[in-house]
Amino acid sequence: MPSLLIFLLCLCSTVVVYGQQFSLAFPLDSLPKRWLKKQAPPEGLTAAALQQYWPKQLARLHQLGYLEAQLGLPRQLDSQAYVLPVILGPVYHLEQLALDSISPYQLAALGPKYWDLEGRAFSMAQIDELELALLKYAERHGYPFAQTHWQLNKIAGQDISAQLLLDQGPLIRLDSLDIRRKGKKKGPPPIRKGFLSPYLGLKQGQLYDERKIQAIRKRIAELPFLALTADPYILFEGNLARPILFLQKKNASRFDVIFGLLPNENAIPPAPKFKFTGQVDIELLNPFGRGQRISGKWQQFETGRSELNLAYSAPYIFRTPLGLAGDFSIYRRDSTYIDIIGELGISYLFDGNQELTAFWKNSSTSVQQMDTLAVLQNRKLPNLVDSRQNMLGLAYQLRRVDYRWNPRRGFILGLEGSLGQKTVRPNSAILNLRDPADLDFDFGQLYDSVSAVAQYQLSTDLQYFLPLASRLTIMGRHRMGYLLGAAEKYDNELFRLGGQQLLRAFDEQSILSEYYHLVSLEVRYILGQNSYSYLFGELAQFEQSNNQRKTYAFGAGLALETPVGVFAISYALGNYWENAILFRNAKIHFGYLNRF
Repeated sequence: MPSLLIFLLCLCSTVVVYGQQFSLAFPLDSLPKRWLKKQAPPEGLTAAALQQYWPKQLARLHQLGYLEAQLGLPRQLDSQAYVLPVILGPVYHLEQLALDSISPYQLAALGPKYWDLEGRAFSMAQIDELELALLKYAERHGYPFAQTHWQLNKIAGQDISAQLLLDQGPLIRLDSLDIRRKGKKKGPPPIRKGFLSPYLGLKQGQLYDERKIQAIRKRIAELPFLALTADPYILFEGNLARPILFLQKKNASRFDVIFGLLPNENAIPPAPKFKFTGQVDIELLNPFGRGQRISGKWQQFETGRSELNLAYSAPYIFRTPLGLAGDFSIYRRDSTYIDIIGELGISYLFDGNQELTAFWKNSSTSVQQMDTLAVLQNRKLPNLVDSRQNMLGLAYQLRRVDYRWNPRRGFILGLEGSLGQKTVRPNSAILNLRDPADLDFDFGQLYDSVSAVAQYQLSTDLQYFLPLASRLTIMGRHRMGYLLGAAEKYDNELFRLGGQQLLRAFDEQSILSEYYHLVSLEVRYILGQNSYSYLFGELAQFEQSNNQRKTYAFGAGLALETPVGVFAISYALGNYWENAILFRNAKIHFGYLNRF
């Protein structure tokens, strides 16, 4: 048969001029309809395309059981049309396929679509698929050296009997990871086995799984603080397989500084016309070689308003997929009140970019300066009260982007929901209050109507990156937050909106709301690996003082990488929906980011 094909192709090259286009037709008599429907020859074939087309069509006929099918010599109808005769021959069937050497458990795992071939038209392609499926199953369950052997037992007329043998080879288990530095570099390994082994799913003693071996490079690439310096390989010794990994640390820890320049709308000379805000972030990734994260953030919004946040997380505790996380923050609003928030969580790590966290959060608010005059006049509690919240919740994070620091494609998803109880604590300034006009009135009675109530909180954050050209990317983002539960919600419980992180055209945390929706659209022009310029627009809806408000904002910015770090600047304009834009209210932010 191969010599016949070669002969036909050579004969074709003598009949048709190279590069000339012509049409090709098959005689319709006795051809399989399902083959003819799918494999009808296209118009405008060239001689070069015909040499590739003929063998493929013949192979497809063989897959349908026409093992004796042949192509006749092309017959010319005119200068640009040919007819190609096809000699089909009989259809061969697979009468019996012996699979005695393959366990029923393996066959059940594969499914009958692979091995239930008896009585069908004989197709070597289906046999190849069965062999490939058996080998994949074996190498994923401890047998990387498995082999299959195909044996033809008997041909009786058009009925074929055959046998497929599986030699699994030795059972292989994993040895411990071997982490090395490339070359003659000395020093401690860049990562501990206690982190990397469960992260890669390569635990000592478990069965060899080729899928996990093939995923090593991708999984390590997803870690921001680790990089491969050479191709990993597997060293087989006896019945053990030892993964050899050449690794080095990557600069992933960061020091980030942002300064804001905001117009002082209420300035009276000689007061300055601008206000300054600031934010300092530090994040340490893998500081002790076990994948931990330590972070600290300090923000100065305006005079007297500041926030401090500290966080710690440790993954793969005792080499399990579980991790521990803790968070502590203090928010001070001038001399009015202080919020203290503590959070503890247990995370389940699906991979380096996906985790589910169950957490407990305790929040405490202490009012430092109570408006007793308003309480005295109105005989009702003020908008700020001493309170305590205990919440239980779940948080989910998923990151699928091509580059963590400056993505061009992919998405980032964050979900968080919590429920718990809020308790209002009596304030001594109110309990000791006395009305000169009614000395018998007990202001402690004001707390009788504010017993413990249930409270719920939900927030989402979705970012999507879509490349429009080689250097042009569009980023769409939707953020939402809802505070539900008690009819009476106090100022210290509400979402704080505004600033570089949330509503860029407004003062830092100047808007208090019990719910918000924020849609952002950002067009980025990629200047380098960590550099880009951008234009942005934002639309927001929220509730302020029991009124639904809408805002819009737009602006531009630049992030530019230099040898000493990334410098950034942004310019934002915005206003409430019903008001006009005022350029004197523009917000300017400067930033500096250094990775180490």
